[in-house]
Amino acid sequence: MDPCRRELNGIPFVPGSPAEGSDIDGPAFTCAPGLKPVAGVVIEETDGRFWLVAPTN
Repeated sequence: MDPCRRELNGIPFVPGSPAEGSDIDGPAFTCAPGLKPVAGVVIEETDGRFWLVAPTN
């Protein structure tokens, strides 16, 4: 079984495509010395539900 979902509620995830109305302009990310960069995701559904995805490894 693939541990990563390929879609959410029938909508496929597309790498590199920002969410509608998002503003991705900003300074480059710089990680503090001794730390590794990680990422998480918060998705809000139109019905008010939230999906939280956090790295586990």
